[in-house]
Amino acid sequence: MAISGPEALNSLEEALRDIRREEDEISKRLARASERITKFRENEADLLRQLAMVRLDPAAQAQLAQTISQAEARAREMVRKHAGELSSTEDALKELDAEAAALVDAVGLTSFLGLTAGELSYGRKRALEIATTLALDPEMMLLDEPMAGMGHEDIDKVATLIKRISEKYTILMVEHNLNVVANLSDTITVLTRGKVLAEGNYATLSKDERVKEAYLGAGHE
Repeated sequence: MAISGPEALNSLEEALRDIRREEDEISKRLARASERITKFRENEADLLRQLAMVRLDPAAQAQLAQTISQAEARAREMVRKHAGELSSTEDALKELDAEAAALVDAVGLTSFLGLTAGELSYGRKRALEIATTLALDPEMMLLDEPMAGMGHEDIDKVATLIKRISEKYTILMVEHNLNVVANLSDTITVLTRGKVLAEGNYATLSKDERVKEAYLGAGHE
């Protein structure tokens, strides 16, 4: 479609104005780029002058060498320091590994080190719990029904473990398995309805009529 007359003139003037605006913008960009190039060249020339002065001035060379030497000394000291810290950390980790291995061996889990805790049997999980408690080196261990939910085989294993560690640690245990109580306990406290009913060794308490009635019921033989 052809445009003639005033409309054609207006369109041409508008196009020319757009071209001039674009030219102005390009000129501004070129001017800014030229300024940056000039500044860069000035900085480059100044740097070259400083470098030349360092090369020609013995005092400047000596100062530069001293600065480099001091930086190298600090770097070597940092490396030496961190190497010592790393060595100490590695020694500490070795000690902790040895202690952990001893605890695992103490609870009879050495042959199961390749397994995750989730893969252990219920009884061995309880043994692992005891090992993690022993790692804290407690003055007293509190065990709440450690035999609950175990089969006879696991009960025997955990009971043997508790008996062994009781040689070093004081153990306070809540337990309703009378066979376990008989084999492990030095002193037994019998509770009923939140009150102490009797206290003593198993041989004495097993003959106590109050204990029999409370735990076996009336009419027991």
